Amino acid sequence: YRAPFARVICSKDGSGGEQWMRKALAKTTPQSILLNGADKSKAPSLPENIEPLIQGGKTKVLFVSRLVEHKGCLDFVRSACNVLSIYPKDFSFFVAGSGPYEQAMRELANASGAACNIHFLGSILHEEVLSLHENCDIYVSLNEMSNLTNANLEAMRSGLCIIMPSSPGFRNIDTDTDELVPQEAAYRLPQTGRIQALRDLLIHLHNNPAERKARAKTMAMRADIFIPTWKERIQREISVLETIVAGVLE
Repeated sequence: YRAPFARVICSKDGSGGEQWMRKALAKTTPQSILLNGADKSKAPSLPENIEPLIQGGKTKVLFVSRLVEHKGCLDFVRSACNVLSIYPKDFSFFVAGSGPYEQAMRELANASGAACNIHFLGSILHEEVLSLHENCDIYVSLNEMSNLTNANLEAMRSGLCIIMPSSPGFRNIDTDTDELVPQEAAYRLPQTGRIQALRDLLIHLHNNPAERKARAKTMAMRADIFIPTWKERIQREISVLETIVAGVLE
């Protein structure tokens, strides 16, 4: 990593790329860290197998992730079960994604008796995720590795009420997330006791829909400022490469 690279380009995803580059690269290596893009577009209608689950006046909570370690999968289901034990008819939880933790998540839901209100959608199409954005009220990320992922950027761009972990997390992550996403745009969960904290926050937002909608509006406005479109993002990287080539050819 200390080779004399012309430049190193790193995605700004909240995982601490800037800190890693400072430690790993030669001090003379030029560096660029670029946030990925997210396009704001009209989502299609929900597929027939999902649309009936969305109907009704319940507060709808969305979790989009690969169901693997460090994504907070089990904590999400535990918190959902806790919420449903208090408000059994007022919430619907949606899990979009698949992975090795799915079976354990299903078992937790079944054991609690809350499985009818926790819907595991599996690996779904990208446009179906965007449709879920339009039809859900709250988006939860419990990612312990980073929170400027493509999935989270899309949720921000869609203008959802977002809940995410507070920083600094594992290996000091998400300090750059805090720079871009102010406290008034997204709710932060504490590092300890987050299952109960998430439960309490979801119930609070259910009982205070105006606050939930205001936070979502703030997130959408902020996202329009700092998240580029994919066309803009790709063009920035092409411009960096063109500058490098121009320097070599001189």
